[in-house]
Amino acid sequence: AYGVMEKNEEFLMGNYKAVVDELVELANDAIDYALSYARQDKSRRLYGEKATHFYVYHVLMPTSHAVFTSLLTGNLPTCFRELRFMVEMLAKCYLADVYYPDSSFFRDKLLGLENRNGGRRIAETVFIKDFAEKVGTVEFITLWKDLSEEGHARKFVERVVENIVEKDNVPGYALVIPIPYTKGDIDDLKELNNYIVSFRSV
Repeated sequence: AYGVMEKNEEFLMGNYKAVVDELVELANDAIDYALSYARQDKSRRLYGEKATHFYVYHVLMPTSHAVFTSLLTGNLPTCFRELRFMVEMLAKCYLADVYYPDSSFFRDKLLGLENRNGGRRIAETVFIKDFAEKVGTVEFITLWKDLSEEGHARKFVERVVENIVEKDNVPGYALVIPIPYTKGDIDDLKELNNYIVSFRSV
């Protein structure tokens, strides 16, 4: 795996460095937020209380690094799925703090948010739209919809077929992981980069 990751790093730096730069900045964002929260929370009270603190420490930080690891192993579908997870959790953690400001435990806030409909399941899109409205960013809805498509079988099949039929490229992630990148993977890497740029802007 390490040998493939080295090859992929070399490929990315020589052919599409932008995606590496964006992912490094995403990881740096997570570090910056975590440091900022730690400085605000000397007593560690907010750590247990705020869902957004939970998000930064236990979702944004590890998952941004996981996306980078998946990128280096050639596992692009996992990158898309992990980004979707970060998007959904951002919306829910933010809304949990908004709707349950007096609750002293982030888990209770998140459970309350999930059970607001009398225990009946609430569609993810409800949380996404609510978050987008509260923070004033319509692009968040588009980002979530696009990343949701990436998690479905139909989109995966379309992506593989499009690569084979239109680009004469069998994407490595559809064969084995880890796998070295080829020039045929650059379009998929550009899509990943666009998703990361959009997420970071939110």
